[in-house]
Amino acid sequence: MFSLILIILASLIPFIVTWITSPEEIFLEINESKAKQIFKKDTSKQLSRKGKWFIVAIVLTCVFAFIQFFQNEKDKKVLNNERDFRDSIITAKINFGVDSNRKVLFKDLSEALANQNLKIDTVTKKLEILKDSARSKVMVFEGDAPLLNFCNQDGVSIKKIVQDTCVFLVKLCCENSGSRNVDLTLISLASPLEPSMSLNQLIPTGKTIFLSKNFSIPKSQSMNQEISISDQDIKKYKTFFFFMHGTYSNSTNTKTFSISSIVRYGMINNDFSFIATPYDEQIKLFLKNKGIY
Repeated sequence: MFSLILIILASLIPFIVTWITSPEEIFLEINESKAKQIFKKDTSKQLSRKGKWFIVAIVLTCVFAFIQFFQNEKDKKVLNNERDFRDSIITAKINFGVDSNRKVLFKDLSEALANQNLKIDTVTKKLEILKDSARSKVMVFEGDAPLLNFCNQDGVSIKKIVQDTCVFLVKLCCENSGSRNVDLTLISLASPLEPSMSLNQLIPTGKTIFLSKNFSIPKSQSMNQEISISDQDIKKYKTFFFFMHGTYSNSTNTKTFSISSIVRYGMINNDFSFIATPYDEQIKLFLKNKGIY
C-alpha cells in the first residue's frame, strides 16, 4: 500500500506545481472578466473551464495509478508463480538424480557384501551372514522393496501426432526388485500455457487403466504403453500433465506399496520432468474437486 501512495503522489506532482505557479488559470473571480490571483482573501472564486479539466485530470490520474498498481501486483504474482514452478521442476530433477545415484550405490554395496556371503537386512538394519554350502555361485542380495514410477529420463515422450490426435508413449520403470499385482490408473491433463501452471487453464483429457491387477514387472525392467489424446485443436496445448496412481506389491507379495506421481511434458521444447510439491498436491486437489480422482 505504501508503494501505491508513492505512485499517486509522484503522479500528482505536475498538478501541484501547476496549482502553485498558475492559480489564475484554474480559478476566476465571480463577475470578473479577467483572471486574478487566487491568494486574495476577499474575493469569491469559481472554477474556470481549464480548472474543471484540471480536476478531471487529477481524478483520472489517481484512477490510472490504482489500475497500474494492481496490474503490476498481478504481473508480479504471475512471474513469482512461474519462477516457483521452474524451481520445483529443477528440484525434482535434482532429487531424482540423487535417488538414482543412491540406488546405484546400494546395488554395488549389496553385490560387494554378497561376494563375502553377507547381506543387509533393510528391516532390522543388521548385517547378516549367508550360509550356502550346497551352491558355489555368488549369492547377490536383492531388496524386497521395489520402486515403481515413471522412468527418470523418458517417462513420457511423443510417438506421433496424426491430425487431431497426439499419441504419447508412457514408460514405467521398476527398480530395486521386481513388482507384482500392479494396479495403476493414468489421468492426463492439458494446458495452453507454457511453462507456468494455472489450475484455471487445466483441462482433463482422459482417464485409463494403465495396468490391471496380477500384472508383474521384473527388476530393472520397464513397461511401455501408448496413450492417445484427441482434440479438434490439439496443437493449441503447450503442456501435458500425467498423473499415475495405484498400488503394487513386492516380488514375494508380502508388502503393498502405493504410487501417486505427476509428471509434465512440454510441447515447445519436448522436455519431460517430474512435478514437485506443492504443485502436485494442487493438481490432485483439482482432480478431486472435479470428481476424477
